Amino acid sequence: MELPIKLDFIFKVNLTFNLNAGVKYQLIGDQESLFAFGVGAEAGTFAIISQLWNIQIPLYASLHPTEKFGVYFSPRYIYQFNAFAGIKGWNYLGGNFGILFGNKHKFGLDISYYKVNTSGLMSSNLLSFGFGGRFSL
Repeated sequence: MELPIKLDFIFKVNLTFNLNAGVKYQLIGDQESLFAFGVGAEAGTFAIISQLWNIQIPLYASLHPTEKFGVYFSPRYIYQFNAFAGIKGWNYLGGNFGILFGNKHKFGLDISYYKVNTSGLMSSNLLSFGFGGRFSL
């Protein structure tokens, strides 16, 4: 009997060279299930050489009605800080929602919304839209 792999290693880079690395552990579901749920942890930097770093605690939920189509929701908490300045950091609370199309390699659309708070000094909202790809190796 072959046990399913439930631990994924994550590496992300975007067009502004933000880098993130982390892990995700799948608690519910597998590669073939209709619904999947997992937890994770990530760390990253803004624009590779920046002094801005972040630590993220995401949850991952996805629904896969067919092999070629999926819907996902990923609420998360992010703490962003300046690694060398010693100033108070920024707290982000929100998440991403999106759809993925494709077989082995997937392409999708993503919407994110976050409430940002800087230790009670300032509060704002961030809304963004994006598209991208996920490639299985």
